[in-house]
Order: sequence, then structure tokens, then C-alpha cells
Amino acid sequence: MVEPLSVASGVAGIITLSSAVVAAGYKYIDAVRSAPKEIKDLMREICFLNTIVSQLATHTLSTDSGSHPAFVALDDKHIFQDCEATLLAVQRRLSGCKLSNNSHGTRNGVRIWSWPMTQKEIIQGRERISRLCSILTAAITLDNATSLTRLEHAQQMSIEKVDALLSTSHDVEEQKILAWLSTLRPKVKHTATAELQQPGTCDWLLQEELIQNWMSGAGPSFVWLQGSSGCGKTVLV
Repeated sequence: MVEPLSVASGVAGIITLSSAVVAAGYKYIDAVRSAPKEIKDLMREICFLNTIVSQLATHTLSTDSGSHPAFVALDDKHIFQDCEATLLAVQRRLSGCKLSNNSHGTRNGVRIWSWPMTQKEIIQGRERISRLCSILTAAITLDNATSLTRLEHAQQMSIEKVDALLSTSHDVEEQKILAWLSTLRPKVKHTATAELQQPGTCDWLLQEELIQNWMSGAGPSFVWLQGSSGCGKTVLV
């Protein structure tokens, strides 16, 4: 398991190193007459790497790195170490640039520098940096998708909690309204009355054609039971 600060520290180190390499590279480009296009392309790729890694920093430093599995996978696969090794190789090459003994060419009074990397080495370095940029970009895209999923899940949970609170609130309000309409408690009264019923109570009523049609939906939408007070309507039904 990756340590919580491992990803963040790796990202911070690459930002610092890539910034130093870019500064040294453009110093060389500014000093050399007709610097090779491949060198400029290499510096642009390193600038792009610096930008991508800076985006990683905003993700890893804002929350616990453990909540970013895509970034943890980068560390597990040694992508950060690969970035560091590649940048260090370019930095060592840049530190090997020396003033040329050829005094014929100058640029604004600055003597020509020699470049210690062959064209093949420059192209290979650029391609390696480009591959690392693609991997890091894919990780950021995946992390954004994962974060969006977590956000949607959290939002859904919040909605469900609000709905539950509203439902509880409505139930409380309903009970208050019923209590205001009548001091009687219908459920308690119904339960107590049902206990007074004897076996067979209401059977004869259910055999009535009118009641059967009402229960099957073939008759009227409602049936009105009439009777004097205390004659047993409540117990009957």
C-alpha cells in the first residue's frame, strides 16, 4: 500500500525537477545559434509534463491521496520514478553543454555551445516524455470520472436523506392535523372494537349481493351503512 504522502511528494519532486530542466534547456536554446528543432520539441514536451504534473498536484493535495486510486496506481507502476529518471538524464546532458572552441559563430556576443546529445537520443527522450505525458493524462481523466461518480453517489445519498426528513416532517404534520381535528385516536378505538367481535361477525353482511358487487368492483364505488347510534355498526365492520 502506498504511503499517503508518497504520491504528493513524488509529484512535487517532478514539478521542481522539470522546471529546472526547462529553465536550463531554454537557456541553451537562447545561447545556441540555430538550435536543433528536436531540442525545442523536447523542451515543449517537458513543459507539457510540468503542466500535467501540476494538475496532479491540485488533486493529490486537495484530498487524501488514498481516495485517488488512479494516482496510487501510477506510484505502484513507478511512473513517477520513470519521470524523475528521464528528467535527470536530460538534466545531466544539459549540464554537459560546454562552450565550443569554434570562435567563428556567435549570437549577440554569446559564443556557440555544443550539445552533448545526438539527434537519436533527443528524439528518444522526447518520445519517452510524450509517453509519460499520455499515461499521466489518462490517470487524470480516470480520476475525474471516479470523482464524478463519488460526487453523484454523495448527491444521491443527500437527496435520500432530505426525502426521509421531509417524509418524517409530513408524518408529524399529519399527526398534528388529526389531533387538531379530533381528540379521539381512531387506531386505538378500531383495535379495541375489533377485539369485541365474535366468530362469524360480519359474515352474513359479506354474503349480501350489494356488498359482493361493491367488493368485486361491479357495483357502486361506495356503500353507505345506515343505522341508529349504538346499534353495532362499528363492531360489525
